[in-house]
Order: sequence, then C-alpha cells, then structure tokens
Amino acid sequence: MPVQRATNNQGDGCYFDKSEFTYCGEGDYYECPAGEHLPKKTQSNKQRHWLYTSEACTNCHIKARCTAAKQRWVTRHFEEDVLNEVADRTAANPLMMQRRNGMVEHPFGTLKRRMDGGRFLVRGIQKVKAEMALAVTAYNLTRAINIPGTKQLCKALAI
Repeated sequence: MPVQRATNNQGDGCYFDKSEFTYCGEGDYYECPAGEHLPKKTQSNKQRHWLYTSEACTNCHIKARCTAAKQRWVTRHFEEDVLNEVADRTAANPLMMQRRNGMVEHPFGTLKRRMDGGRFLVRGIQKVKAEMALAVTAYNLTRAINIPGTKQLCKALAI
C-alpha cells in the first residue's frame, strides 16, 4: 500500500513538519530543530501512537516556526519502524505498486461491489469471517468458471 502519513497541516504551512524532528531510538526521544530533546510523555492506544513533547518549547527561540500551541507534540506510531521500512521498499521499487494494483485491487473491488459497498450483513467476528469466506469462495468459483470456461472446468473436474 502507498504510505499515507500525516503532514503538518496547521497554520499556513510555515510550521516544521515531523520530518524535521530526528528520532533517537536508544534514548527513545525526538530531537527538535532547535536541538531540544522531546521525551515520550504518553501514549494513545486508540490511535496506536506515542506522544513526545518538552517543556522547553515555551521559551524556544524558533517556536513561531514550530507551533502556535503552548508546546509541540510529535507522534510516533507503535509500528513506525515497519512503516518506514515499507515506505523505503516502495520508494526503491515503484513498479511494485503497479504490479499490486493489477493483481489485487480488482478482486477487492469486485468483492466490495458484490457485498453492497463492502458492508457486512451480519455482526460479530465469527459471522463476519463466515460471510467473507462465502464471498471469497463465490468470487473464486466465478473466476474458475470464467477463465477456462465451463467445458474446460468440467473436463478438469472429471479427472
């Protein structure tokens, strides 16, 4: 999947982007463009990220280029390293996305259309798994019939 990462969309775009902050894995902190350390303060399990900030923001000489709030908060996803690895792999091989689109997007689009826009008719994880399994099986049967044709399929099944 192409990476859809958040950008700093506050103000008129004059604030530092997250990419301006350097992450230090050994100390588990971010270093801001002013050289201050932003240690981990809290986490959001719902949004699956940690939040980093520093009290030094209040007296920072470049605060006007960083945030209009009391202090700057930088987020780090729980799986940030994996997300960065995938982004690097995708950037190194852009044809990979074209190949994926050709192979994978069509079946998902067809399933979504057949399932009335991707909405499940049942509730509960077990029931949803069963409904999805039926939808995928129906898709696979349709493909098995359409690709070789009914005569070839009957001949192959007769063996």
